[in-house]
Amino acid sequence: TIIIVVLLTSFDMLRFVTKWQPFESKELVFPGTPVISKLKSLDNTYRTLGPFVAEGSVYYHIPNTNGYDPLYINRYGEFLESLNDRKIKSSGRVGTSLPQNGKYLPKVIDLLGIKYVLIKTKDLNKPWVLPIKQYPKDKFELIYKEKDFLLFKNNNVFPRAFLVENIKVLNKDQEIINQMLDDNFDLRNSAVIEKDINLNNSIDFKGNASIIKYLPNEVEIDTSSNADSLLILTDNYYPGWKAEIDGKQTEILRTDYTFRGILVPEGRHKVKFYFNSDSFRWGMYLAAISTLSIFIVLIGKWYTKNTK
Repeated sequence: TIIIVVLLTSFDMLRFVTKWQPFESKELVFPGTPVISKLKSLDNTYRTLGPFVAEGSVYYHIPNTNGYDPLYINRYGEFLESLNDRKIKSSGRVGTSLPQNGKYLPKVIDLLGIKYVLIKTKDLNKPWVLPIKQYPKDKFELIYKEKDFLLFKNNNVFPRAFLVENIKVLNKDQEIINQMLDDNFDLRNSAVIEKDINLNNSIDFKGNASIIKYLPNEVEIDTSSNADSLLILTDNYYPGWKAEIDGKQTEILRTDYTFRGILVPEGRHKVKFYFNSDSFRWGMYLAAISTLSIFIVLIGKWYTKNTK
């Protein structure tokens, strides 16, 4: 009976995989094109806004702002949805996408790390793409052009990791959104956190943060500052991510509604973010135990049958 269950389960899993991901040559499913080659040559610590979905983004290693099905964090989806009218609401089950004509997008487009914008030539003035012409003329620079695509660079994008000394402590979600989207709130030099860390500097602050390693499950950053400050990494805050300063573990603070921040002392330091999920580790243990248990039961049944 157990063997039949295992075989049926394996067959159903294979059927599901072939239904959604055909076993074809990768060149047929993800072909190489001039525009893709250009995108792959760009700095992949920044995000690209363009007409491609999560599958292509993952395969070609081109970070973007969107998420699909379980591959996005609900709080991040709420943040993007608030760019329309400041109201917090879910973006829905099937995925989330940046509201490119959102009223408050110009306020946060630099914070989101969107350095590149890819637009189909025929869609340049369509309502479903970023209205490039409505931004200041020196903000977006055309850096690549071909028959079907135009690629622009955002000259004012924030670094993906940067230091700030000014913080605002708020606990209610709507208050956080309202503060961030306020015209007088400087997102480059200020941040909203949900826990008071007693960061009160009275000197002329100077600081710098440089990403020296950026991988899907590990980020290393060098920092230098003349006072204590908050390091912001504009990747999503999520359980399982941990951080170290000079090898010593430190707390990750949820910052600007959905991103990560840590308190960094003055001076020079090496910061490391890494993913080490307890739930994932326990899942691996349980899977290994279950697999081993199946083999033990099968061997036991075989041994019993052949020793009678």
